[in-house]
Amino acid sequence: MKLAKLICLCLALFDLILSVCVLLFPDFFLQIFQPSALESSTVMLQRTGMLWVVFILVELWAYIKGEKMIELFLIVGAFRLMDVPADLLWLLLGKGFTWFGVLGLVIAPLFNLIAGIYLVSFYFKLKKVAH
Repeated sequence: MKLAKLICLCLALFDLILSVCVLLFPDFFLQIFQPSALESSTVMLQRTGMLWVVFILVELWAYIKGEKMIELFLIVGAFRLMDVPADLLWLLLGKGFTWFGVLGLVIAPLFNLIAGIYLVSFYFKLKKVAH
């Protein structure tokens, strides 16, 4: 339980950094990530930042209440798994990434895949033990 809660807390902190960066400083984010992105891309990026804010809330909820509401681990795991194909698609179809952008879009899906599988598996393990 401690590891799952720690993962949720770390994910919340990571998503906080990302969402603050893209919501408040979208041009800076694109400058270090994908400078060739169209200026209109900042709106879509900020939309994604708002999704990350929801991630943060659910991740913190899982961290605080996960022992009593194990379904939260399933939800956080599903959020992470949802980002895997989204990031890979961006990497495959996007153009003009910096080395930092490429690195982020290679590491993020791997990290999200591992965290997502762990949290989903953890939920089913807890559910099985409870029954």
